[in-house]
Amino acid sequence: PRPWRRLWQIPLFLAGMGLFAYGVRTLARTIKPVPFATHVADVQNMLAAGKYTEAVGRINVLADHFQERSQLATLEVLAGDALYLAQSKEAAPVRTNYEGIIKHYQRAVVLGFVPTSTMNERWGEAALALKDSGTAIEKFEAAAAVNPAVLQAHVRDLVAAYSGAGQIDKARAVVDRLLARPELPVDDRAW
Repeated sequence: PRPWRRLWQIPLFLAGMGLFAYGVRTLARTIKPVPFATHVADVQNMLAAGKYTEAVGRINVLADHFQERSQLATLEVLAGDALYLAQSKEAAPVRTNYEGIIKHYQRAVVLGFVPTSTMNERWGEAALALKDSGTAIEKFEAAAAVNPAVLQAHVRDLVAAYSGAGQIDKARAVVDRLLARPELPVDDRAW
């Protein structure tokens, strides 16, 4: 047998491989990736459902695929939110949770995320739990500047933070600011 008789199969094989590669490339272009906003909504739904461990796992996977600064900042905020919500379900304070909340929120700000009222409020609670009165004051005041209801919800925390920092006059000013609100409930007014 002569091996040269089958030489015609080589160009046919190469043409077949080229057409196969072209087909795979064309198919890959038709598959649309899932937008980042959809992934964020999925993680938020997990957090709302109380699936904190699953949400953190999903955030870690997403961080490998989405590398833009704004995307990473959003993922850091979601991670901080997951730790905050998980801590709220704990019977006793867990220091590492509070430290993680602050760490994730700080990273988000470094990446360019502008803190929301909710983020500042949670950050303030975590700082107060870690006995960091200065940061707690800063974050509660920032949250109250955007959402005045935060002042009413955390007046005791803010007064405790000012008192812990030795700023009694500012603690009194917070109480006076709260008492100036006509819609203040009787229980808070009595306090």
